[in-house]
Amino acid sequence: MHNSIKNLIANNAPKALLILMMAAFFGIKSAQAAPDGKALFSTNCASCHNPIKDATGPALKGVSGRIPGKEWLYKWIHNSAAVIASGDKYANEIYNKWGKQAMTQFPQLSTEEIDAIIGYVEAYEPPVKEPTNGGGGTGGGNSTDNTFLYFIITSILAILAFVLMRVNKKLSYATAEKVGLPIKKDIPWFRNKLYIALLGVVAFIALGAWMTRG
Repeated sequence: MHNSIKNLIANNAPKALLILMMAAFFGIKSAQAAPDGKALFSTNCASCHNPIKDATGPALKGVSGRIPGKEWLYKWIHNSAAVIASGDKYANEIYNKWGKQAMTQFPQLSTEEIDAIIGYVEAYEPPVKEPTNGGGGTGGGNSTDNTFLYFIITSILAILAFVLMRVNKKLSYATAEKVGLPIKKDIPWFRNKLYIALLGVVAFIALGAWMTRG
């Protein structure tokens, strides 16, 4: 019994494998052959139509509910002039509404490709734009705060430099007095070039910070 089952499996295994390979092959071919509605729309329709707004031609989203039927749509896309010439009421309404500009003919499109295009435009949704921070948002506040911080730091450094210069001068006087060297007469701070330069730097930074905050 077991040998019979083994023989049956052994004899039919190549056939089963061949069937599976053929199924996989045709499945892949079928998937590859499926029309790409977006690509077909971009190639054939996008120059005159937009899915959601009128352009040279009408917006196409919702077209399935406006046309008399699929067969009418196939004929219209393949040869719109012939449909208009046949006296079709709806075709002539569209023709007159859009300035009597006949739609470009696409006889090369198959019904499957037309269905793919219609499926794409019917499912189309406009892209959602990500919100962006404006110039007056958080980024602007951080820039102002940083500028003010720079002003504070620079002011502290200027004061520290002033104090160090005063300490250095006092030490120089003490050293000169100790060794008996002549002591130079003090120059008023408002005539000292170094003090004036420091004040100028601080004033310049303060003005810049004020203009930035304004």
